[in-house]
Amino acid sequence: MDLSKEIREFEAKGVFIHLQHEHYTNGSNCNWSIEFTRLPKDRGFDEKNNQTG
Repeated sequence: MDLSKEIREFEAKGVFIHLQHEHYTNGSNCNWSIEFTRLPKDRGFDEKNNQTG
């Protein structure tokens, strides 16, 4: 599954996405964690123009 387009759309709206992938010791299972964080205005996100800068 390719989520690159969706990730770019979120980033354009000032949302940072952190993906974390961990394997269990048996090697057959894994755990995914996805964290969404809205960039605050004081870190350079311009909501009016939908871009960082």
